[in-house]
Amino acid sequence: YNGEYFQQHEGTAMGNSLSPFIANLFMSKFETEVKYKFEYFPRVWFMYVDDIFAVFDTTTISLDNFVAKLNNRLPTIKFTNEVEHNEQATIFRCIRKKPRLLDIFPTIHTTLFNIKWQVLIF
Repeated sequence: YNGEYFQQHEGTAMGNSLSPFIANLFMSKFETEVKYKFEYFPRVWFMYVDDIFAVFDTTTISLDNFVAKLNNRLPTIKFTNEVEHNEQATIFRCIRKKPRLLDIFPTIHTTLFNIKWQVLIF
């Protein structure tokens, strides 16, 4: 990097054609273990390369506690989180804006409902 060499102690070499495959295999196993060993797992969990989109019921567990548990699983893998602000967040390197309920169901009176939800649109 910038004319300097660095010794890599963990993982596969960057640029190696097998690296993405091995990383996906490893993270798939990691995800499966977490899903069945944690007492709570998000209702929605989409992973693409190194990004994860998850929907949480924050009355069950706090996001910070969940991320802390993930970070305690393996010392070489660290997770960070980004919470939506003003009903939008960066997901998979794109800005996702939460649709308003009236845009999807124009005949529903939103004052009658207390709905917590997220929609991921590809």
